[in-house]
Amino acid sequence: MTAASTPRNRDGIRWGQLVWGGALLAFGVAWFVDVVAGVSVSYAVVAAATLVAVGLALPLAPPGDRGGVFGLGLVLTVVVLAGTIIGPAVDPTVVARGVGDVEFRPTDATQLQERYEHGVGNVAVDLRAVRVDSPTAVAVDLAVGDLIVRVPPETAIEVDGEVGVGEIVVFGDQRGGLGPTVRRRYGPASETRVLRLDASVGIGRLEVAR
Repeated sequence: MTAASTPRNRDGIRWGQLVWGGALLAFGVAWFVDVVAGVSVSYAVVAAATLVAVGLALPLAPPGDRGGVFGLGLVLTVVVLAGTIIGPAVDPTVVARGVGDVEFRPTDATQLQERYEHGVGNVAVDLRAVRVDSPTAVAVDLAVGDLIVRVPPETAIEVDGEVGVGEIVVFGDQRGGLGPTVRRRYGPASETRVLRLDASVGIGRLEVAR
């Protein structure tokens, strides 16, 4: 092939090249901030934000360039889902927290812990025997599995609950999918007998009941 017959790109930079370059720049800046500057960065958040930008760019790209933009969006979708679903399951710190079904049942306020943690399995935290006479905070964190928290009767409950992937049921109020959350107060309008419950599950189910 002669030089005269060699095809040349006369259109300048294409949208596919632009969005791929922007994505590489975003991850490069995140890596620099994380490794060099010492500031913790969530790469799943970076991938999700970049995916939003790609979704906005897709309808604006010329028809001939949409394949490259769509390809990047597909790659980022896999990255985000893998980070959300697979990440907690393969994190070595998850196994270190414990594996198997466990139950915590404090009989009074002196046995109540500020935080309960578990790695993989079904967890039951039964607080019905605990009398709450002043605002009390309890955190429960489960990586993978089903978590049920039973709370004392006649006590106001302030629930701050979240699940990465799965379902939340709080006193019959059900919501599920990707990242369901509940932030609400239940029970009598008491200023002293209040239990503040901060509960999270990475993958699985969270239930709060009496």
